[in-house]
Amino acid sequence: MKTLISRLKQPPSTLVKNAGWLLSVEGVAKISRVVTILCMAALLTPVDYGIVILAVAFHDLFRMLMRSGTGNQVIQCHESDLPAFARNAAALQWAFCIGIAALQFFSAPLLANLYDKPELLPLLQLMSVSYLLYPWVSVRVYLLHRANNMKYFSLSNGSCIIAENLSIALLLLLDFGMTSVAISKIVFSALWLILFLRVPDGGYSIAWQPSVIRRLFGTSTNILGAELAKAGRHHADTFIAGRLLSPELFGLYAFAKNAGVGLSQSLINAYNGALFPYLSELNRNPQDTSSKRTVWLLAAGLSAVFMLQSAMVPVYVPLLFDEVWHSAIVLVSVLCLTAIPNLYLDTYCCYLRASARFSTELFVRVANLAACVVLLLSIPTDSPMQFALVVGLASSIWLVPAAIRWGYLKCFHINTGSMPGRS
Repeated sequence: MKTLISRLKQPPSTLVKNAGWLLSVEGVAKISRVVTILCMAALLTPVDYGIVILAVAFHDLFRMLMRSGTGNQVIQCHESDLPAFARNAAALQWAFCIGIAALQFFSAPLLANLYDKPELLPLLQLMSVSYLLYPWVSVRVYLLHRANNMKYFSLSNGSCIIAENLSIALLLLLDFGMTSVAISKIVFSALWLILFLRVPDGGYSIAWQPSVIRRLFGTSTNILGAELAKAGRHHADTFIAGRLLSPELFGLYAFAKNAGVGLSQSLINAYNGALFPYLSELNRNPQDTSSKRTVWLLAAGLSAVFMLQSAMVPVYVPLLFDEVWHSAIVLVSVLCLTAIPNLYLDTYCCYLRASARFSTELFVRVANLAACVVLLLSIPTDSPMQFALVVGLASSIWLVPAAIRWGYLKCFHINTGSMPGRS
């Protein structure tokens, strides 16, 4: 009891404070997210809803290419490497973002033809403009994370999310239709640029040093692969359902995922945003800390929130949405629960990345993606509910080999003293 009381009297750890800022702001941003979902459900048909969610899924997949790993290395690296890493990471980020913008723009016709949805073409091409604004402030954002200054980041990021969500609602009310979602991505990136230009850049100019570029790029391939596998896993059900289900049923599934997993995934992203800089700091400055269980306490707290959300679905869906969406109540509840195993997988992979075990993280991510795709393609499904049950199985199946190989708790045990110093 005395130990518990003494811990409660101690000031909150960096992880708790950073997670508190990120999750608090994310919670406020959720209100704007709900407004957006309400407007989309009221002003878009199920078919249009499905097209919009499919366009956002592809955009998110392309956006993962921006997370090439250079930023993670700036956040995680030792002080001696910071100047060279920051300067060259800025140059790489410009190269990546210009390339991603071109890739999404010119691949849009192919994707629209693949799904026989010509409406995808203008949405994806308009969204591609947003990539050209991020490189101006990329290093500033990396340094903010490295300093564990998540208060300013969370407030700025939350403001961008709120602006994006409310712009969708406003543009839908102004009868912009599906284009509203594409314009909102540009609104987000423009405000992101404005807010983070106020952050000091550390005096690091852009540089292109082949030896440093090779070092960054060599590690980046594993991180980029892991990010793509993560995004692919998150959107695999959307891509496959878009091909297997009828447009109306896919629209129903897209609504259920947006109203369920869409809300919980943003909380997971906020939690991971606080966790990675925290673990990276422990890696640079190993110390014996009694607060390492905080990682598990926060994860358990988020799991409880997801279970509560699932239980409340029969209450808030009939209350907030038109009758056309009421048949998706059980579907939303099931998809809410899939966020729990995803949370623990992301936590473990965050530990691997912070300890510079990039190839191991890549293996875990690719294996998880492969298992998900195989299950979704091999188990016959002809309804959104059957599809959701398979998604739930795919989300949880990775726990079996994890429990066998590492032991469930040992798998996520954080031992900062054993973290390798460099990649």
